[in-house]
Amino acid sequence: MARKRESAKVSKEVKLVMVEEAHPRTEEISEDVPSKVPESSGDEDVYHRNEQSASLHVRRNEQSAIVPEGSDTEALLKLQSAPNSLLREINIDDSLPGPTFSKGQFRKAPSLETPGMGTTHEGEDIFCECFMGVDDVYDVSDLDASMIFDEAHQILNQEKAEKIEQLREEAEVKEAETLEWKQNMDRLASEKDMTRGQLSLVESELAKVTSKVEKVKAEVEAVVDVYQADAEAADALPKEISDVVEVQLSCVVDHSKRQSWRETLEEIHACGFDLTTDIENVKVLEAEAEALLSDNDDSESASGSESGEDKDEAPGED
Repeated sequence: MARKRESAKVSKEVKLVMVEEAHPRTEEISEDVPSKVPESSGDEDVYHRNEQSASLHVRRNEQSAIVPEGSDTEALLKLQSAPNSLLREINIDDSLPGPTFSKGQFRKAPSLETPGMGTTHEGEDIFCECFMGVDDVYDVSDLDASMIFDEAHQILNQEKAEKIEQLREEAEVKEAETLEWKQNMDRLASEKDMTRGQLSLVESELAKVTSKVEKVKAEVEAVVDVYQADAEAADALPKEISDVVEVQLSCVVDHSKRQSWRETLEEIHACGFDLTTDIENVKVLEAEAEALLSDNDDSESASGSESGEDKDEAPGED
């Protein structure tokens, strides 16, 4: 559809070549007019302005007119923006002869109403061809503006859709990252709870072990105290034994002395000397020594039996 519109536009603009071909002839006629012209009225100024406007439209459309049918809009725009030196010249020698005008017609022209202003005048409209295609150009311009607007609207919609798709993809990526972070946080929370439970279990077991250690420590301290007392008793026992042995030795020595003294007195008494009293005294002392010696033996045996019982009880406490 756009291609057909461009073709129609170019075909309409090609028609304007005829206007450009007729324009030089009009200028030649103008040169034949004498330089002295009566003062123009306001209508004459309007006529000149309309003529200049028509010439300007024709020159502007000259570039578009030489574009062949079927060219695209981009090439047409490049040609319109090209300098005048690049435009080809139009040979008007072979063109059809244009209308001729007399000086009287030129003088009457300002009093005539110009076409295109919604008025009519008598006679032939000599500038009717100058305005041919002007309205069509404006229609084509409006058509191009509509096409440009549609294309811009399509481009904006496409960019908007691409932007929405990009934002949707970014949102999906952010959502996936958020879900992953949430899963990691849940996993860390569960691991934290599990570690806390294990720590509580270890603390309870540690408390039990500590109580057992305290109990064993108390038992060990008690056993140490017992062994320490036994050691002290064992250290004191040799001294006691040595004292007892020393006493016993002294008793044995005394008993031996008294026994020897008694025997000596008995031998002397047998020789005829009266030593009965001395012998009786010695016997009494000997009996006392024997009694003292027997007491020491009993005490030693008792202390030995007690120490043996202590040694037997100590392993039982373990």
